[in-house]
Amino acid sequence: MQRLWKCLGDKPIRTKLNIFFAVLIVIPLVLFGVIVSLVTRGMQLDQIYKSSQQYLNQSMQGIDNSLSELDNIIISNLWNDDLMRMLNKSSEYLSSPEEKNLAKGLLRSIANARKDIECLVIVTENKEKFTYSTGDMYTLVNEYLRNDELDWDETVKQKYQRGETVWQGVPETDEYVVGVRKIRDFETLKDLGRLYVFFKEETIRQQYEELKITPGSFFAVRDEQGQIVSCDGQDIVFTDDFQSDNRKELSIAHVNDRAYYYEELKNTDIGWTIQEFTPKDEMMQDIYRIQLLLASIILMILGVLFLIMNRFSNSITEPIRNLQEKMLEVRNENFDVVAEVEHQDEMGELATTFNAMTGRIKRLIEEDYKSKILLKETEYKFLRAQINPHFLYNTLDAISWMASMGGNKDVSKMAVALGRILRWSISNTENIVTLKEEVSNTEDYLSIQRIRYGDSLEYAVSVDEPELSMHVPKMILQPLVENALVHGLEMKDGDKRLLIAADSDDSVLKITIRDNGVGMTSEKVEEVMSGKVRQQKQHGVGLYNVHKRIQMNYGEKFGVEISSTVDVGTEIVITVPLEGGAV
Repeated sequence: MQRLWKCLGDKPIRTKLNIFFAVLIVIPLVLFGVIVSLVTRGMQLDQIYKSSQQYLNQSMQGIDNSLSELDNIIISNLWNDDLMRMLNKSSEYLSSPEEKNLAKGLLRSIANARKDIECLVIVTENKEKFTYSTGDMYTLVNEYLRNDELDWDETVKQKYQRGETVWQGVPETDEYVVGVRKIRDFETLKDLGRLYVFFKEETIRQQYEELKITPGSFFAVRDEQGQIVSCDGQDIVFTDDFQSDNRKELSIAHVNDRAYYYEELKNTDIGWTIQEFTPKDEMMQDIYRIQLLLASIILMILGVLFLIMNRFSNSITEPIRNLQEKMLEVRNENFDVVAEVEHQDEMGELATTFNAMTGRIKRLIEEDYKSKILLKETEYKFLRAQINPHFLYNTLDAISWMASMGGNKDVSKMAVALGRILRWSISNTENIVTLKEEVSNTEDYLSIQRIRYGDSLEYAVSVDEPELSMHVPKMILQPLVENALVHGLEMKDGDKRLLIAADSDDSVLKITIRDNGVGMTSEKVEEVMSGKVRQQKQHGVGLYNVHKRIQMNYGEKFGVEISSTVDVGTEIVITVPLEGGAV
């Protein structure tokens, strides 16, 4: 939590105000809209569920009445003395024309009781079969009887054994429904056979087809084994498994790749379940309209609140942002800025104080600047009074001429070289020079030192013409050569050798200064590169200054690197970018 508060504390004031607005207004308002939407949706679905259950009850009541009427017709005709007597006789007797006519007459009387009955079949325990049909149904009936009882589950079999009528759909067609009932001797309760009654599925469909209230909805009636007995949908392909479980709410089903709300009602007496399928998108249209209206109202309220909050936050943040911009200009050393004072509130007092502060800083800077300019001018005039470069050049030329006339060529050479070095140091005001100029100045210095050290000092310059034309900061080579002579070679006995070389690639120029002097320890190298020797006024000051100047010009990845071994020598490598033009 502390980290969260810290992160929030670093945000701009406008962001904090927006977050406060969202937390205090937007989130509760959106939550309120979501809750109202969910409650409205729940109430609407509950109303739809109750209405659907009412229609399902009416439909199931009509189906139950129709099947009960048919069951009563079957029962009343089965309690027939002639039928009992005929079915109790032997199979040879049943095959006689008289008995067949008797059975056919009995079946005809049942068929005449209802216009929707298409076919009746009596199958005895001895597998004798008596059939009466009002149409050409023999193939369909024979196919059904061949597979009879093969897929009955245990619940259906028990119902059949109890003497109840089992109502089922006919798998081979969707035009007929069949009722199967056991025939028993009403005196001995002996099983004599069974009766099959095939009637039109249209009888079932009539009970619900006028109850549709939503376009695209349809009904389905299933028997005890889940098989569809009747369905008013055309080319329906169920992609979900629907098993009757007396559900108490709307559920989602997928039919023909379309989502439906469905509800169902089961009749425990006949074992059938009726289901109503209503397209989800059709059913949800009213809910969507309510939700859209609610969302529109919330968005309008949020829009108005946002405009109010934006105006309020601007009244706070705009003066702060304007003052911040003025302060950034002051940080960039522009002290002529003036903050606008629009109101006499806290921000107005801050702006007034800011203007007074910048005015005072500007006056102090002007006073300090004038005093420094005066001091510099005084120092410059004092230095010029001390020494005039032209006078010094002329004097060195005179010394060189006199030494040459007196036959002292070494003194003459030293005077000439010193004059060039002095002219290079004072007269050239550019900060960036060519490596050729820098090498030339260093060779003048080495020529003086060669006279001093004699033949014991050997030096070589190995720089090709392309590198000589490249640009480097002024006075980076001579201080390092001087450092190598004074602190490396001067304290070494014997031959003193110094090499200056340069090479380059696509982006970097490397200048190497290598000597065979006394070398340095790693600790001493670290002190030199860290600048400690500068604080302690020891040797290596020139090397550190060159390193820092290069880094100030080109960045930290350039500068001076030292590798040294005691009693072996030191190698210094200068790296600068090609054609680097820092001032």
